[in-house]
Amino acid sequence: MKPLMSLYEIFTFKRLLKKIYKGQKIDILEWGSGGSTVYFTDFLRKKNIPYTWTSVEYNKGWHEKVSKEVSNDPDTKVVLFDVGNSVIRQRHTDMEDYIKYPKSTGQKFDLMFVDGRKRRRCLLESRDIVKNEGVVLLHDACRKYYQCSFREYPNNTFIGLNLWIGRINQVSFLRKILNRCQRFILETLFMYFIRPVR
Repeated sequence: MKPLMSLYEIFTFKRLLKKIYKGQKIDILEWGSGGSTVYFTDFLRKKNIPYTWTSVEYNKGWHEKVSKEVSNDPDTKVVLFDVGNSVIRQRHTDMEDYIKYPKSTGQKFDLMFVDGRKRRRCLLESRDIVKNEGVVLLHDACRKYYQCSFREYPNNTFIGLNLWIGRINQVSFLRKILNRCQRFILETLFMYFIRPVR
């Protein structure tokens, strides 16, 4: 099972996992299980990087599928908050337990991957539970309605057309300007050249 990402995004994700590894176990939280759960935990095992991977899922079918794939991995946990398979119900349910679960563990995370429902709220929640040097990744970040949450992360930029990275540590004024310019260029490329082709 592979993640629904471009090769560049997969490469970037792997590079980030290696970069945040400083000789100690890394703790990863993911909202929305799937190919990324299976693929990147396999990558971490092969690189002998100790980790815990907690994936919070809202869809029972995905939960069963992913849980089966990682059943032999004691370092990966897939937690279900079942709201049914109806897209309309998922959109109109507040899913408070799903969003608040990571904070309820009392744990802070090195990497947080937002790839499920309620992404804006998950981004806001992540700010309080990511470690100081940790990173928050958002998949499908080109969707405009997620981007109001970006300002909560002083250090943020796109690392591909669909993958965004945010950090809570402060950055220089020049870096902020460069990040904004990069975001503008990528948004323009997406809106005028890539989106019409899709």
